[in-house]
Amino acid sequence: MHFMKSLGILILPVMLQGQPTNPWSHAPTTGAWNFNAGLASIVTSAYQGTGSSQVRVVPYFSVRYGPVVFSPIEGLGVRLRSGDRWSYGAFIGAGFDKRRMTDSIQPELKLNAIYDLGTWDAGFSVKQRLGNTENRGLSWEGDLRYTLWETPDLRLRSSVVVAWMDETYGRNIFGTGAGLKSMGLNINAFYTLTPRWSLIGIMGLSQLQGEAKRSLLVNRTDKMTAVVGAIYQF
Repeated sequence: MHFMKSLGILILPVMLQGQPTNPWSHAPTTGAWNFNAGLASIVTSAYQGTGSSQVRVVPYFSVRYGPVVFSPIEGLGVRLRSGDRWSYGAFIGAGFDKRRMTDSIQPELKLNAIYDLGTWDAGFSVKQRLGNTENRGLSWEGDLRYTLWETPDLRLRSSVVVAWMDETYGRNIFGTGAGLKSMGLNINAFYTLTPRWSLIGIMGLSQLQGEAKRSLLVNRTDKMTAVVGAIYQF
């Protein structure tokens, strides 16, 4: 149950990425506080490869001072921008990739970069699990996003996501080896009600690939995710 709550909260920062009222994109880089709080209803599976899905209502919050960001899920780190195109992030936080519900959550180093082309943007992220030998592993993810519809109040986006894993990650999470981990498609919606209140929605489908798909530990290779929530910016 605790993992499901954490997994749900993790989706909200992803939803905020690239949105027109995204506080992480527009907050001053020095000397300014920025707060976000929200609530969302999440429907998704408990961990990778499981066949069960659960519904949870979960809270979310984040705090930013200049480039420094903290949230219980992302952890503590920095977000930086370079010109109008590039943005970067580096965080130390909790890693939620698990083999079983009973596995513990491990510390994780997360690095990411986004290149904004306007209607299109591309992202890349790397995650290094920092636990003991039985919990370590490196995974990386690339995504391409396209803005389907945009008005001053509404933004509708689609994204294609491809993820890979190294041998250590494959062994510790799936009991296999290195290679392509998963591919997925997401549809995101972000609606601005007022300068402070916004609504979010996401529908996503991902499919395990390669060694992960063939793992004997996996009883379902596809994963559906649905999110509806609200965010308040202080």
